Amino acid sequence: MYNLKCKYMKKNQEPDLVLQIWQKKTWMMMRLVGLICLWCLLGVPKVGYAQARLVSLEVKDTPIKQVLRVLGSEYGKDFFYSNVQVDMNERVSVTLKNVTIGEALKRIFAGKEVKFEEKEDFVLILEVREQIKSSQVREVNGSVCDEKGMPLPGVTILIKGTSVGFSSNVDGKFKYALAMKLPVTLVFTSIGYEKQEVVIEDSTKVVNVKMKPDVTEVEEVVVTGYATIRKSSFTGAYTEVKREELLKVSQGNVIAALQVFDPSLRIMENNEMGSDPNTLPEFYVRGRSGISGVSELEVLQSETSEYALTANPNLPVFILDGYEVSAEKIYDMDPNLIENITILKDAAATAIYGSRAANGVIVIESVAPTVGKLNVTYNLTGSITQPDLTSYSLMDARGKLEAEVAAGLLDADDPLGLGTTYASRLADWRMKNNYITRGVDTYWLSKPLRTGVNHNHSLSINGGMEAIRFALNLRYGMDNGVMKKSLRERFSVGLKLDYRMKSWQVTNDASFARTVSENSPYGSFGDYVRMQPYFAPYDLETGELVNRFPKVYGQNSGSVNPLYEALMVNNESGSSYNQFTNNLGFNITFLENFLLKGTLSINYKDTKTRNFKDPASATFDGKDVLERGTLSESRSENFSLDMSLLLSYNRVFKDHNVNLSVGMNVQDSKSEYESTKYIGFPSSDLNKPQYANKLSSNIPTFSDNHTRLFGVFMMGNYSYKNIYLVDVSMRTDGSSEFGSDRRFATFYSTGVGINMHNYRFLVDNRVFSQLRIRGTWGETGKVNYPPFAARHTYTVQAGAWHTTGMGATLTYMGNEDLSWEKTSTLNLGLDMTLFKRYTLNLSWYDKITNDLITDVSIVPSSGFTSYKDNMGKVRNRGVEVNLNVNAIQKQDWGLNVFFRASHNKNRIMEISDALKEYNQKVDDYYSKYPNYNKPLLKYTEGASLTSIYAVRSLGISPANGQEVFLDANGKVTYDWNATNQVVVGNTEPKLQGSFGFNFRWKRWTLFTAALFETGGDLYNSTLVDNVECADIWKSNVDKRVYTQRWLEPGDVAPLKSIKDRYQVTRPTSRFVQKNRLVNCNSLSLGYEFDPHLINRIGFSRMKLQLNMNEIAYTSSVKRERGLSYPFARTFNFTLNATF
Repeated sequence: MYNLKCKYMKKNQEPDLVLQIWQKKTWMMMRLVGLICLWCLLGVPKVGYAQARLVSLEVKDTPIKQVLRVLGSEYGKDFFYSNVQVDMNERVSVTLKNVTIGEALKRIFAGKEVKFEEKEDFVLILEVREQIKSSQVREVNGSVCDEKGMPLPGVTILIKGTSVGFSSNVDGKFKYALAMKLPVTLVFTSIGYEKQEVVIEDSTKVVNVKMKPDVTEVEEVVVTGYATIRKSSFTGAYTEVKREELLKVSQGNVIAALQVFDPSLRIMENNEMGSDPNTLPEFYVRGRSGISGVSELEVLQSETSEYALTANPNLPVFILDGYEVSAEKIYDMDPNLIENITILKDAAATAIYGSRAANGVIVIESVAPTVGKLNVTYNLTGSITQPDLTSYSLMDARGKLEAEVAAGLLDADDPLGLGTTYASRLADWRMKNNYITRGVDTYWLSKPLRTGVNHNHSLSINGGMEAIRFALNLRYGMDNGVMKKSLRERFSVGLKLDYRMKSWQVTNDASFARTVSENSPYGSFGDYVRMQPYFAPYDLETGELVNRFPKVYGQNSGSVNPLYEALMVNNESGSSYNQFTNNLGFNITFLENFLLKGTLSINYKDTKTRNFKDPASATFDGKDVLERGTLSESRSENFSLDMSLLLSYNRVFKDHNVNLSVGMNVQDSKSEYESTKYIGFPSSDLNKPQYANKLSSNIPTFSDNHTRLFGVFMMGNYSYKNIYLVDVSMRTDGSSEFGSDRRFATFYSTGVGINMHNYRFLVDNRVFSQLRIRGTWGETGKVNYPPFAARHTYTVQAGAWHTTGMGATLTYMGNEDLSWEKTSTLNLGLDMTLFKRYTLNLSWYDKITNDLITDVSIVPSSGFTSYKDNMGKVRNRGVEVNLNVNAIQKQDWGLNVFFRASHNKNRIMEISDALKEYNQKVDDYYSKYPNYNKPLLKYTEGASLTSIYAVRSLGISPANGQEVFLDANGKVTYDWNATNQVVVGNTEPKLQGSFGFNFRWKRWTLFTAALFETGGDLYNSTLVDNVECADIWKSNVDKRVYTQRWLEPGDVAPLKSIKDRYQVTRPTSRFVQKNRLVNCNSLSLGYEFDPHLINRIGFSRMKLQLNMNEIAYTSSVKRERGLSYPFARTFNFTLNATF
């Protein structure tokens, strides 16, 4: 046993002063760290050589070589001994206090004939009679790099045949004194690279070593957020993505890039909002398992289209450096700050998160500060975004006018029966023809669009000593959307401090982020799609913008010019948020195998939105002057604390590897929201609330929420001979969101596996380098319901004062018996690597969500029609395949090909009576609104959450051109009835995934990836709205408006007669089409500069990369994409430089 205390002090300084200050005022250390970082940045010269180093050492029965090893680490020197006739395994016992290195060695070697020669970096231990001169000590120096010529820091270099070793520095360089005769052999080793041996015969020559990658090397650990587990012993299902791979796919959108690497993670295509930079993507892992708290009917009735973004019941949990964060934070995060991302999918991988884990967990690790000299890294990404309009096929001016004539504009009889005369319709034709003759053929799609030029900058400054490290990160980004004046502007700054002292580590990560979003004042892209091409936005005589176009046949009034609204009316729409986060953590290693880890996260977010509609807008035509102009303002504040404490035990003894952890987690979250709408403004300049005529309601809307979560957990990982594997975990969570009797729930998982390739008879075989089977089962949970669903909610009547106080009404009936949704998952997997070249990963899962929270009907006499209860069950069952082929692996070039696919089948197993009543409400909605023609989701046992509901169609009758339907009983009818709607398709594909390759040649890299889907269905609304039921008189239409039409008896055609286009086509199976698509998602070309060349100009690394995203999109369903905001292609140019 030995107890070592080391003190560093300047001359004439009290020996214990520094130690006393540290013991009494540890809280001041972080402030000192900040000053030291500033000192490093300003380049203040070091004064460390003016210090003397003293040591206190208590040794009891310890080998001399072990004592020297400890002394060497404290003094920063190495000890060399050659031909010393002293047994270095001899055990000694000494007690030293505040002695120099020379005095310490004299006491340790007391009675032995040895001498010491102290050099700057090492100490020679010599026998008295062996007077080795300093000239006999040879110094070897050189550098280590990878196959691309990039410096490799931290490479272990051992002198073969001895236990003496050293390592390369941050620049990949090394220098060492050899107190032995040449030749000697140096052994170079590093994780992920093959071992190399170099013979040193002449110490005057510089040794340059190029490490070769070990293609069979397996990554060491899986990061689960709370702990790290060896990959070779982990039985859970996961996908890991490194930063280098991530940046090849996307330089901006981290979430969108993940679907290339994991086929079970899919972003739902938002056909309405397209590439809008301010619309967050909706995505899921391994299918949908929840029913949204906001139904499609509620969306229609509230006139909002963003419900999925705020009420997504399938959203996975995001963990950043051990702390839970929002999807929006990851969406706005600088991808250059990400070290790796791990997607945890089954119960064994996610159960440690308990009540939050049912939808999967995505763990992100950011780049940590590195030790060494000051490094400055700058990243510039310039990008160009171009709108993708290839899905639109609209008529030009001449073709549109001809279509109107063919539709009966110049017929003797009024085609619409409006009572107009032939002369008036002829005048209408002459006006339009005159515009066309004068050259008017307006391509309206281009008017609100632009080619967006974007730029993103990030700067990272990091460095420090072994004890103190720091990293300062700054980022600014401007993403301009393809709709004019739409943008998302991001700014962030962060400072990471890492303090280490022996077995202690204290880290602090403080960051501030601000994001500003502005929506396009040009309105919806769909407004321009519908504009008539024979109308010009500007007056042909004066050149001034036209407010309204002339009234034409089929219209009640002239249509509004959307360009006038965009350029002459001052409408505003946007939002912003400020977010401050401080993450404090510590790690304490003790008793060799124990680790105590604590974290505390403080997060504050302030979000504001503002939408102003100019009183001069044409949307207020016909309204009273005091009702013109609206302003909607809202603000939300969120404050949260997240604290955890974890105790881990990790030990390897003989053939056993044990990893055990126990911990606790506490979360506290408060949120406040207020919203106000003002009506009536005198002008666009006077747009503040004080100029409003009135409020839309008597008082603003206010709400608040305060929740707490407490959890305790344990997890264990065990392996025997690295063959037999076991994982177990358990967590109990308690939430204040539930009633007092249902606040706590327990979640658990277990997993087993066998590394068959480690059996003796397979160890040296040439076929299998990896062969593992694994299986896991467990139960996780999630919370998916509005705030206070488990408790009664009241609305205070601000205007109802009584002698006893203010009045309040019960506005929501809570359910105190509401409990957690629980998802049980069974996962079976196979991992196989053949001939060190072919890697195959297979997973089969069965995921059942029980106690699904849905609406339950109650008698109206209670004052309410429904409340929340656990009354549903949903199953997701599927298969995942990941095939990776290392086709070519040579020193100068290599080729890697991959194919990833997944299949998922979703099924509703049980639903509540309220959902059955909801289905009736859907039918009633169609009856109430006979012109509504979009399919609405219903909930039926045995169906799917992605089913398409419509009336079955037998097609167009050749006899009369009318559509023939089948009712619910299978009888033929010409009448469409909502009650006859059944499942006619499913939007979820039978197979989806990605494929591509990664090619390397010397310093060049080429990467490409494509996404695919097949076997799913889509309801082609474009064929309904813009072809079969196209309103020729009021808007432009698809060129297919006259194709495949029924014309006369006997015709077999898929579309009704053009004369019947005024009859609304309700949801019918006739427009359900098979969707097979391929999306060329990304193409990346990169070049890494030779470090020997760029070192001459002061750079240690420089890389150029060209990325292209959404290059091409091919689908079997021909429909318009990006209805309110078009899709876009992106071209990125990235420069990465470190100096």
